[in-house]
Amino acid sequence: MRKLLHSEFMSKLKDDLAKARKSVIIISPYITSPAVSNLVDAIAGTKTIEKIVVTLPFGIEYLTGAIELDALKRLQKSGVSLRSITNLHSKIYIIDNKIAYLGSANFTGSGWGLVRNSNIEVMTRIQLSKMDTEEIRLTYLNHSNTLELSSELEQAIINGKSFIQSYQQSLAKLNEFVINEVSSLDELKDRYYFFLKNLKDQKKITSFVREKNTKQFGMNVFHISNSAIIAL
Repeated sequence: MRKLLHSEFMSKLKDDLAKARKSVIIISPYITSPAVSNLVDAIAGTKTIEKIVVTLPFGIEYLTGAIELDALKRLQKSGVSLRSITNLHSKIYIIDNKIAYLGSANFTGSGWGLVRNSNIEVMTRIQLSKMDTEEIRLTYLNHSNTLELSSELEQAIINGKSFIQSYQQSLAKLNEFVINEVSSLDELKDRYYFFLKNLKDQKKITSFVREKNTKQFGMNVFHISNSAIIAL
């Protein structure tokens, strides 16, 4: 019977990774350094096996930090073949074409429970048949492309991050401007209120209350000193 794995997922996966003899294949749209460090440590003694990671091609994920370039570089340095496939959403970890972990956990620190406020994930560990393995390879590996970590890609990421930072700064200034404008408009709208308040402060009137029946009297009708009604 298959068991659902939660926080214990990572420890079980690391045990299986350390025992790998033929291959390790990881399919995940997001990749960050904490999870990569754990993988590299787990497979340190398995240099001759096939190691493949499939993720998304260059896109917004590389600019937001969902996919970290440094993490990809470390994988490549560790002998991992990097591949990409568009519209990827699956999270699959395959060891020796026999064991697979399927579920919600990305190949990230939050997915693996390695950082504060990590995600709540659920995974299941299954035994793969030969047909299962062939289907996974056909779906993901045969339709993927080599992911090149070129200097052009690195520069595109740098430029993209700079653009996002500039956009966020401009958006913050715009929000500040809008807030200030709204405040000014509100003050202008209530100039009658401040005019009457000033009269009250000078003790020229004792009180003023805005008429609530705006449909009948309009927006700027006030009851003055509990007697007179004026329209401004």
